[in-house]
Amino acid sequence: TMLYNSGMLTARSGAYFCPACVKADIEFHGVAYWRRELQIPGRLWCAKHATPLHYEEAEAAFLGSPAQWLETAEAVPDSLLDKSIDDAYVNQFQEICAGVMVRDKPLAVKFVSAALRRRAESKGLETVRDRGRRPLLSDFIRDTFPREWLATVYPELVDKLTGHTMVKVDGVLFMGSSASSVWPYLLAAAVLYDDADEALNELFNAKETAVIARRRTVSLPSALNKDELSVHYVE
Repeated sequence: TMLYNSGMLTARSGAYFCPACVKADIEFHGVAYWRRELQIPGRLWCAKHATPLHYEEAEAAFLGSPAQWLETAEAVPDSLLDKSIDDAYVNQFQEICAGVMVRDKPLAVKFVSAALRRRAESKGLETVRDRGRRPLLSDFIRDTFPREWLATVYPELVDKLTGHTMVKVDGVLFMGSSASSVWPYLLAAAVLYDDADEALNELFNAKETAVIARRRTVSLPSALNKDELSVHYVE
């Protein structure tokens, strides 16, 4: 059901491509192809050519080659690029996205949430719903990223009121199941960790870290003889 309802949805509206990459594809391979990483929300330029991406809004765009849209596709405005292309947090977000995309299995929400919660606590952010004693993750994310760029990834966050809990974002730290889509988790990782490698290592190893933590808190029973073991087994 999940795959049927959402598995084949595009990550954002429009089909994005780099004209320079399209021309290079045709020159070297004879055909141009769509690049998966260019479809991620927030990706507005080609990292290889440092030029604005072009996009086509037609619903059937992906059914053909990007080459057929070279003349009609719209370009991402330079004004939007100027405010984001050199931003450290924007680039860190994209590096984290790229790292997650190479996995062949998804990450478990409960372990990722626990890792992000530990990191948020170390930065003095609120990790309990509606307690309101500390700054909120949602406000931290909103104030860290360029406003115009953030609107292309998670527009609901741009105009939120300071101090008001936004469950779809702040819930990343306190909800046992998924708070919303994947993007708040990746936005949180981008602002909570010092670099993308550290974030990816923490998220990828979150399950093992949680298991080790549980082992440390379990009190092991003292040695029992055979009769005592039998009694406990029967009970």
